[in-house]
Amino acid sequence: TVYGKGAIDDDPTAALDVIIRIRERVSGKPLDEAGRKQAAETVEQEGRVALRVTPERFFSTPARAGQRRS
Repeated sequence: TVYGKGAIDDDPTAALDVIIRIRERVSGKPLDEAGRKQAAETVEQEGRVALRVTPERFFSTPARAGQRRS
């Protein structure tokens, strides 16, 4: 859990940057041109925004029985 100050960045370029970084992290490899194009279409069609959080405090929550921790 993270507590802090948040700000919504509605610049489509910021949202695209975030979605590309997330997809690259999940896949473990750089996004190709087709993937970047699809991400840009998603940002435009869904009106995505970037949520910027400046953490002030955070703590770990133990996993519940039967849940995996990532």
